[in-house]
Amino acid sequence: MCGRFTLADLTWREVHDLMRGIRPAKWVEEELAGVREISSRYNVAPSQDVPMVRITRREDGELVPGWARWGLIPRWFKKSLKEWKASTINARAETVAEAPSFRDAYRSPTGRCIIPMSGYYEWSTLTPQKEAYYVSPASNEPGFLTLGLWTEVDLPDWSGATVTMLTEAATGQVATIHDRQPIIVDDEGARRWLDGEPLETIPRQPPEKRRMHKVGRAVNSWKSQGPDLIRPSD
Repeated sequence: MCGRFTLADLTWREVHDLMRGIRPAKWVEEELAGVREISSRYNVAPSQDVPMVRITRREDGELVPGWARWGLIPRWFKKSLKEWKASTINARAETVAEAPSFRDAYRSPTGRCIIPMSGYYEWSTLTPQKEAYYVSPASNEPGFLTLGLWTEVDLPDWSGATVTMLTEAATGQVATIHDRQPIIVDDEGARRWLDGEPLETIPRQPPEKRRMHKVGRAVNSWKSQGPDLIRPSD
């Protein structure tokens, strides 16, 4: 799964550059008017606002940057937000097409999105001791593009956009510590995802484009912030 990630020095323009092969560059100047800039955060947690990029429609749709609450609420849910008890920050690739919380967004022409991040944390479950690791780009890329789903809901006590991040079986280094990982793609995979291709045909980013190192215990608290969180531990 992915329960924490970073937005370290990531900007909307850098997100656009990561998505360079998808749509024209117009959205950087035109669509960003009034959209909150991405500020550096080193411990993004569930229920917080996260950046996302969606399209207005499947065919020839424009890219639209924006923000959403992390933890998807399906449109059929009409009670108050505090009554939603399901964990929906992640959607499993194996069941997303049929799971009641996610299937409508997955099948919708405009229910898909991309969630950008600088990197993410994972806690080891396949080692004797539970420890935190940080996964980030192995090159000078500013971050990752991960597959997501989003909804717009209007509840009695809250309204706005909500989002979930898709996960799959871990590969590469991550597979040595955990059995799941976010679905990370390059611009080609992002384009095909937003264009509505079946999830199983979307090309994934090769695992060798990612690196991983152990970090300190401070990240265990979602309240912790700062660049020290992503530095390798002794």
